[in-house]
Amino acid sequence: MNGLEEKYQDQVEFRKIDANSPTGKSAYQAYALRGHPGYVLLSPDGSTIWKGLGEQPVENLEEPIISVIGNLNEMEVFEFTRFVEELGSLGIPIKIGGGVSQPFFTPQGQIVKLHGEDVQVFEYGSEEEAINEGKLVSADGSSVGTTMITWVDTPHFFQAGRIIALYVGKDPQVIEILNELLGNQFAGG
Repeated sequence: MNGLEEKYQDQVEFRKIDANSPTGKSAYQAYALRGHPGYVLLSPDGSTIWKGLGEQPVENLEEPIISVIGNLNEMEVFEFTRFVEELGSLGIPIKIGGGVSQPFFTPQGQIVKLHGEDVQVFEYGSEEEAINEGKLVSADGSSVGTTMITWVDTPHFFQAGRIIALYVGKDPQVIEILNELLGNQFAGG
């Protein structure tokens, strides 16, 4: 990418999207952008910063890179309020429900309704706490620590910043929204 990845390798990560590759691999680690070729500029924590389709001239990428680097230290850690704000900025209709408790998660959670489906969002005191508690969830989501769980539907666990989101269901729209905002699920079906 014209030397940009070397120039900024310590501050940002580049991934090239190659929709024509049968394996999804290319010169950079593959990253899906709705099946279109292009570039995604990511911060070190993996959150999407800038998307561009197709081959981009270097000058089109350098300005967003400089902007990102200047703002990295000012970026707030992903937490509940930011999650709700980002849903709103995407034009996704949501409704904030009541509180929720799960015996296997330390904090009290909050229900967020996406397309009529309940998503349980648990906010931790720090990103490290969220990551550590997330490590207790088995790969298929059938247990958390010593707690065995029988779900009424398929569980999907997501973690970003200080939050863990739990969606129990199969609505592809809800799963796509959570994947887009929080990254791929770390556990569940």
